[in-house]
Amino acid sequence: MTPLEKHIQDIETSRNEATRRTLFVLFVNKVIGIGLVDTEDTVDVLDGKKTSRKRIDLRYGTLVMEFKTSLERHSEQAKKQLREYVSGLLNVERRDYVLVATDGIRFNVYNYQITSDSAPLQPCDIKLGLKNFIDVKQRLVGGETLEDELVIDKIRELVTQTELPKIPAKNAQLLFQPDHALYTGCIKILCSVNEAVYEVPFNEWKKYQDVVYGDFQRTSKDVQRMMFLNHTYMATVAKIITHALIMPNSKDSADDIIHGASFVRAGIGNFVEDDFFSWVTHDDSREVIDDIRCTANQIDSGTVNFDMLRSIYETIEEPKNRHLLGASYTPDWLAEKVLTNLIRRSGLKTPNILDPTCGSGTFLAIAIRLLRQNMQDHTTDEIIKTIQSSVFGVDIHPVAVLFSRANYIMAIRDLLKDRKTDMHIPVYMADMIDYPIAKESPLDGGKFYTFESGGVELHIPVHIEKSIDYIVDKIHDSAKSLANDTERAAVISGLHAELAPLDIPDNVLQYFDSTTTTLERLIRENKDSIHQKVEMCSLTPRCQA
Repeated sequence: MTPLEKHIQDIETSRNEATRRTLFVLFVNKVIGIGLVDTEDTVDVLDGKKTSRKRIDLRYGTLVMEFKTSLERHSEQAKKQLREYVSGLLNVERRDYVLVATDGIRFNVYNYQITSDSAPLQPCDIKLGLKNFIDVKQRLVGGETLEDELVIDKIRELVTQTELPKIPAKNAQLLFQPDHALYTGCIKILCSVNEAVYEVPFNEWKKYQDVVYGDFQRTSKDVQRMMFLNHTYMATVAKIITHALIMPNSKDSADDIIHGASFVRAGIGNFVEDDFFSWVTHDDSREVIDDIRCTANQIDSGTVNFDMLRSIYETIEEPKNRHLLGASYTPDWLAEKVLTNLIRRSGLKTPNILDPTCGSGTFLAIAIRLLRQNMQDHTTDEIIKTIQSSVFGVDIHPVAVLFSRANYIMAIRDLLKDRKTDMHIPVYMADMIDYPIAKESPLDGGKFYTFESGGVELHIPVHIEKSIDYIVDKIHDSAKSLANDTERAAVISGLHAELAPLDIPDNVLQYFDSTTTTLERLIRENKDSIHQKVEMCSLTPRCQA
């Protein structure tokens, strides 16, 4: 049974107008993915000398709908009520309203004309004319017979031509989940992309899944591919929602959001980097970004907290995958109780807090909120600096890390517009069980963390571990400049100038020069995701300290 057939069956077995309204809203949310809210409204209507309050069956922005059990029998009554509604609404605010009378099967869409200059308007001053109709049972739109998908598209057009209000977060979070049209449509697009488009990131991602899930290479190719596409969708959702909420008026390009340039320009480091999932900007999959961005831009930012992103993450990540990871989600009340006790027992106003399996960031977000309660008399920049040097997160799951970083931002979102300095999100992708150990290096005689991947060996000196995030970013920027054929001497000289305030010895700088050259080669081969793992090497000793 198709979604349209299921809707028709549900409508025909319903017995009242309220049920038909609810079924229509569910159909729009799940099948079309627009985020319609089942919202009744009231409006004051002047008729003669008497003013009465009328109840609108469904009003959503400029969409005004009247539901009947049978439009064939009650169309005139529906038109009378629509004239009442729109006259009252126009007396409050002159907007272009979309008027619809429906029984859930047939939708009559009306134009309206104001026939009087009097004010305030009355129902008799409004004239309705049938603009179009949709009959989902007969698959008729106007006088044309269409396929199911085209009929659904026409309903989508009907709803989206209205000026939609902002969606409360508690409703918006549902629109990104697997049983709704947005997810289904995005996964369908991603599945249609030629596998050659994402072959390199897919293969790199598979290697890392061996660390995450164990013997992942033995999993079937189809399962691997669907999990990768699911992670791509989740990562794209996290990036776009975060951008929409902290930069609501931004005109940033999709590429800048997905690859992270938007956040770097906003002075937010270590949120987005060129990861396994940035391939979604390819021409064949860009529609996914547009669809997610359209829905994200409707979210009412004033209603958002970390619960929204956490709910999206926990719902999309399949239960069987959570079982493989041994993942379980801590309820807010328990996380708050644990952290409150730990902070109290520490005797410190801002103790260092590390969550080594941070998931989507529940403990991190609550820790930030609790620490902020002790910093009421601090400036914005002091609070941000203290938070980012006190609250750390680590997880082995790349998508969990991204959502955790997003929730970290949500926990200080109100501070971002007033800050004067850049910030770095101290949440990292790492294996806290199998981490690198500092050893004496025959290259220098000092202690280094040595990290090997794909035949490439990188060395991180112990004494600069506290600045490693900054150093990694500068090395990677320099490597990208080299890959873009910038003159080598100028790039290396610029790197040294950027690192000069850190007083790094010359012999250590030589290792960084070598690392820059290595990353240049990996970038040219589209394999530079290794730079993420350099950050992993630097994290463990800082957390142990």
